Amino acid sequence: MELVELGRIVDSFGLYGDVKILSSTSFADKRYQIGNHVILENPKTKQQETLTVIAYRNQLDIDIVRFNEINTKEDALAKKGYLIKAEKDLS
Repeated sequence: MELVELGRIVDSFGLYGDVKILSSTSFADKRYQIGNHVILENPKTKQQETLTVIAYRNQLDIDIVRFNEINTKEDALAKKGYLIKAEKDLS
């Protein structure tokens, strides 16, 4: 499975665990469709976990995404600096 980087979490947004992602993909609307899975990677340890998209919107050059597995602002802040990746194939 070949992964591509979609972006990096730069901050939290709101109280319910939404994250702000500085995007590095041209296909954010397709990558962050509700129900899609992405990979969250700790850039230091390379440890990965799978996340499920439950909401997405774009605000200027920042993607704001809510994942089923991140439920509070504190959880989101703990992921600051983590990479978001997905399988290279969009289909």
